[in-house]
Amino acid sequence: MQQALAEQDETLSLIDLITKEIESDDFQLPVFNTVVLKLQKSLSDEDVSIEKIEALILEDPALASQILKTANSPFIRV
Repeated sequence: MQQALAEQDETLSLIDLITKEIESDDFQLPVFNTVVLKLQKSLSDEDVSIEKIEALILEDPALASQILKTANSPFIRV
């Protein structure tokens, strides 16, 4: 019972922190990447060409960098 009350207090304090952050003047939501949205839509199309996928990825250098980083990671290599 004590543990449940302690967990509830932690949850409430987290909710309070989130509420405080949202209500602050410094709060900004991250910008959603439109290239990723286009890429997801294209990847769901069975007839999409690799050239189209490449062109979409190259529209966003940060995304291209992350894809290369992931592709070259030891976890992905076989």
